[in-house]
Formats: sequence, C-alpha cells, structure tokens
Amino acid sequence: MLFLLVGAILTSALAQEKGYEYVVTLKSGITLRGQFIKKDINGFIILKNPEKGVLTINPDEISFMQREELPANADFALQNTTADGDYGFQLSPGVMIGMTDQTETGFQFQGVTFLRLSESLALGAGIGIERANQATWMPVFGHLRLEPEALSQAPFLAINVGYAALVQDDNYHNRGGLMAAAELGIKFPTSGGNTFFISTSYRYQQTRLEGMIYAIQTPVSVDSEIYPPVYTSFDQNINYHFLVISAGIIF
Repeated sequence: MLFLLVGAILTSALAQEKGYEYVVTLKSGITLRGQFIKKDINGFIILKNPEKGVLTINPDEISFMQREELPANADFALQNTTADGDYGFQLSPGVMIGMTDQTETGFQFQGVTFLRLSESLALGAGIGIERANQATWMPVFGHLRLEPEALSQAPFLAINVGYAALVQDDNYHNRGGLMAAAELGIKFPTSGGNTFFISTSYRYQQTRLEGMIYAIQTPVSVDSEIYPPVYTSFDQNINYHFLVISAGIIF
C-alpha cells in the first residue's frame, strides 16, 4: 500500500515537473548547454549534452552561467535528461545506539530508491533490515529528502516514515509498528559520478510485546513439595529510541 501511494505521488510530480537546462557562456563567447551533472572537487563544471556528450568546463573560462526552463513543446532529448527527474538509489549500513535503558545497541542496513523532483527535493521509498533488542525487523518506509544543492557537496536532511514488521524475535511475540527517522548528513560527490555520505539520525520505533512470564509458585497442598509452574500473560506497548550513525553511497 505504501509503495502504491509513493508511486502515485512520484508519477503525479513527474508529470507536472518542467524541464530545465544549464546555459554556460564562456569568456571566449562560446555558449554551451546541457544537463548539470556536478561540480567536482577542483571546481570544474560537468554538463551532459545530448549531442556532444559529457562536457568538462574550467570555471576560470566561464563568464556567466544560468539555469533556463525549457518550453513545454521543446522537441529535443535534453528535456527528458535534465537533472530534474533523475532517479537515484542509495545503500547505507549503520549502527543503532540505544538512547534508553530498555533499548539495546544494534545495526541496520537500508536501501532507498528516489526520484529527484527538483535540485533540492527528492521523494522515494525504502526497505531495510535491522537487528536490535534481540529482535530482527524489516522496515518499509516513504523517503523525503531535502538538500540545498542536489548534485554537489552539501548537507542534507531526510525524513523516513513507515512500518517495521517483525522478522524474528528471540523472546516474545511482537507485532511490529510505526517507525520514523529524521536524518542529517553531508554528501561528497566523486569523480566517478557516485556520491558518498555520512549521517546521524534519530530513529523511533513503536512496537507491541506479547508473551508469558513466570508468576508465583504455590504447592499443590500444604504437605506437598510439588510446585506446578504458574504463568501469566502480558501485553505491552513499547517505544524504542535510537541514535543512528550511518555511511553509504548514492548511485
């Protein structure tokens, strides 16, 4: 259900998204147009032109650069290959540090696929596997990502909200529950086109524990030394809180 909802939102947003291109005017008078790929660690501007391929431009040669909206009826490939509308995928392992006495330290591994709606906004969905508090979880969530510059070294903020289902519990019956996370990090683009990132986040997990606990032993009779086991059931809502430190790669 969550994937259907996210898919509908992505389809609607993509349908309404306008095309853009970057126009770079060099000091020599030459004008170059194309998709802005990134600004590398040396400050060079990298564009993708549908006819000339990848262009690497020395910033010292640039006189002026701006982003222009493409007309709705633009009849060339650039409209469908601009930075707006790019898909991405990220993988990230992390350490989950318990923030309360009842929350143990664990680990997580997540994968997120997203659609960049603009240079600073991306929307997607993710799935993961987590191990903490003697239980294994599989969260499925929607992903919202904000960053000031989508394709250069910059900080970012991400929000994940969804449901974490129980895969295995060593001690109790567990129903899973709502999960939410707020993540703050910084990303580092590489010359190969991928991006590494490190982040820290607050992770909330709601769950419901059910089980049987040992109660009080009483003898069968006054003179008997037989103590039959006596158990009582419990049903308790639990909220887990984690500080998560992650590192990953964006393709």
